[in-house]
Amino acid sequence: MKFVPLLEVADNITCSPPVFDGTRTYYATANVDEQNLLEGTPVTYRERPSRANLVAANDDILFAKMQATNKIIHVNPEAENAIFSTGFFNLRPRPTRLHSRYLLWFLRSSIFQNAKDQLCTGATQRALTLSGLQEIEIPLPATIEEQKRITTILDTADSIRRKRKKMIAMTDTVLSATFLQMFGDPLKNPFSFSTDRIGEHLSEERPGTQSGPFGSALKKHEYIDSGIPVWGVDNVQSNEFVDTAKLFISEEKFEQLERYNVEPGDILISRAGTVGRMCIAEPKVDKSIISTNLVRVVLDLESLLPEYFVSLFTYFPHRLGTLKANNKKNAFTFLNPRTLKALEIVIPPIELQKEYRTLKHAMKSQISKAEKQLEEMNQLVDSLSQRAFQGKL
Repeated sequence: MKFVPLLEVADNITCSPPVFDGTRTYYATANVDEQNLLEGTPVTYRERPSRANLVAANDDILFAKMQATNKIIHVNPEAENAIFSTGFFNLRPRPTRLHSRYLLWFLRSSIFQNAKDQLCTGATQRALTLSGLQEIEIPLPATIEEQKRITTILDTADSIRRKRKKMIAMTDTVLSATFLQMFGDPLKNPFSFSTDRIGEHLSEERPGTQSGPFGSALKKHEYIDSGIPVWGVDNVQSNEFVDTAKLFISEEKFEQLERYNVEPGDILISRAGTVGRMCIAEPKVDKSIISTNLVRVVLDLESLLPEYFVSLFTYFPHRLGTLKANNKKNAFTFLNPRTLKALEIVIPPIELQKEYRTLKHAMKSQISKAEKQLEEMNQLVDSLSQRAFQGKL
């Protein structure tokens, strides 16, 4: 395997679109998610954006010029009539020298991405220029057949990875459908379950709802490098608790704020950023508190389970819209405990909630296994890619 200049085996295509009637789909760099085309924008020839000035043919490979941006498109017949942003380079492999999918995998590799990032220039938004592209070399097997053999291995591994990823993504849809089947649409309440205010189903042993410590209770200089974790909005993902703290307080300070302590099974709700996002806390430590940006909810488990509560608001977020509508003064504090406690929701029989909890935990266990397998597949694909362009595959 030898290294040759990339532009010796692929041409940089800069064709503008010909005059056309009606509209064509325009893809900016923002319309690409890694290697997937998202929804484009219909544009006319005369009113298209100035950057909408690049066309491509089947099997062309486009990649974003910006630094630290791994966005790559393998053009298929469906995208041939599209218009692309000049924020992409468009490479057309010379068929006797370079296989298109081999080029695709090279552009996706860390070898190319690192070389690209080092050659990017610019004062504000650093990007690769044509002169920088001219400096990049590609490791090239002697024959097209060998390139195809390598890409077949990489494509096969990537196909398995994509299936794992798709299965994980589908799980939330299955859970949503399960919730709907067991409890019905909470707005319609087709099973005529009882309804009640959330405040009637909070813990009496611990404060049922608490918002984070405000004002003089916790100042910036009181945070330390390690100690008692302070959970913030980054730790609350949709239906998932992220057990990695960025902020910490001392044991002495915790004693003053112990009423905000978080225990497994507590519900955490964001009141900043993506407001209303919630999860069930699963801290691995005995002591931790919530930040100003969170609300903690502790339910009475005799009548209302966290798994049902979080799923209700995750799958039917319009219920949180009610809270927003009632608190227009300050979006930052719309999820205050008083407003939350006053919200009326459907309360299914506790045995049915427990059945749902069992199903949800079983499915979550399967997701954890699939996510571990996906991480292993990511590492495998990365390793194969490295070996491929080092001549070791």
